[in-house]
Amino acid sequence: MEQLFTSKGDANMENTKKYNRKRTLDITVMAMVVAIRLVMEMLPAIKFGLYVQIGFGFIGAAIAGVMLGPWRAALVGILVDILGNFFRGESGQFFIGYTFTA
Repeated sequence: MEQLFTSKGDANMENTKKYNRKRTLDITVMAMVVAIRLVMEMLPAIKFGLYVQIGFGFIGAAIAGVMLGPWRAALVGILVDILGNFFRGESGQFFIGYTFTA
């Protein structure tokens, strides 16, 4: 009888280890994508005329969406908006409401 509980406990522990490993991998990939997006958004955009410009930040957003799924990609976008504001040092105030409504 005791052997039965031990094996079930071992199976639960193994599942927990797999979950923790996957969660650690997800957090690491999210951090890498945040770093990639921050760098790509600092690259100068290609301008066509006065009003049209194409930036490279979308490539990082697409990578996040494909690799991480919609919810984690949204979290990456929020982090990039907040961290990007601090790194770029833009003048003016940062309004978090634009991040959540975009």
